[in-house]
Amino acid sequence: MIKQLRKFFACPFEDRRLLVQAAVLLTVVRLLLALLPMPRLQVILARIARMRAMPTHAPQRILWAATVASRYVPWANTCLMRALVVHGWFQQCGFPTTLCIGVTKDQGRLKAHAWIESEGQVVLGGEVALAPYITLATYPA
Repeated sequence: MIKQLRKFFACPFEDRRLLVQAAVLLTVVRLLLALLPMPRLQVILARIARMRAMPTHAPQRILWAATVASRYVPWANTCLMRALVVHGWFQQCGFPTTLCIGVTKDQGRLKAHAWIESEGQVVLGGEVALAPYITLATYPA
């Protein structure tokens, strides 16, 4: 834990700010997802995205912050949490984004995965082979 704190404080201020924003967003999304059904959550996230309260960051910086912060926010280290945060953050910054949710069967068990596409490219969640997944839902910006 001390090593991670030292590493955090050694980062430039802008990186620390991005990581804190990502951790807060992951926490808020996790709480909302526990309380609300997905369609209602999407409506709330879209309203938040229209506020444009956060400064615009490059897409790669947003992806970095969400990925790194999710490693340290124990209740938010899932592909769905990361995808919801990045989807909302991309919307807020005006980047094209589509949240995709798919399922596949693996050894008789149903597995789900969420990923983000932007301008026809998978930008988050592509570390998993997506070919076997059947897309169940997409949520464009």
